Amino acid sequence: MTERREGQAKRPSGRQIVGWVAIVFCGLLAFVNAATIASSDGMRAFLIVAGVVLIGILVTLLGRWFFKRENPAGPKGC
Repeated sequence: MTERREGQAKRPSGRQIVGWVAIVFCGLLAFVNAATIASSDGMRAFLIVAGVVLIGILVTLLGRWFFKRENPAGPKGC
């Protein structure tokens, strides 16, 4: 196994990338459906909220991966 150099970023696993892509796809699909085929205002609002929630989840997952990558030992004092 090769050693990681200091400051070299750890790449995300394949399943993390697939999960991120799936969340982006579902979020964009919700926005597109809200813009095109939603027949009522209630359905349009639901799809927009679903898209916003999915994109929020994506941002949270990316943030958790980024900060975990920066400090693999976790926060000090734990």
